[in-house]
Amino acid sequence: MADLKSLNELLSSAIRILDSASTEIRGIPLNPVKENIYKIGDALTAIIEIQRQIYDADQNLESETLKQPSPYSAYRNRLFGEIINKEAHLCDSGKCKEAINLYQNFINEKPPEIFIDLANDRIARIKKDYGV
Repeated sequence: MADLKSLNELLSSAIRILDSASTEIRGIPLNPVKENIYKIGDALTAIIEIQRQIYDADQNLESETLKQPSPYSAYRNRLFGEIINKEAHLCDSGKCKEAINLYQNFINEKPPEIFIDLANDRIARIKKDYGV
């Protein structure tokens, strides 16, 4: 039977899969690549918002990192999704260093550790995929 814990685990898996898909889609001639990456970013943002609802309903499911009080958690979720979308556009335009700067500026805002880890992962992928 479905419950909040199993739904949260499924959504966490979906986030990992979508994150990988957003990286791989760049090298596949599935047009329009840019719009497809934006759609993946939108899906990531939507999933994170659903997870926030789960955590509001059952705080025991929230990771220790996300339990840290932050008045900007919903804001940071949306901002991170927007950065993923901007990253795709910038990298497609040959502006990968600017995309990396977006993540570095985000990290400088001192978000919860999970966002720092995600941002650092995205920076590493940009460097690997684009040789930056």
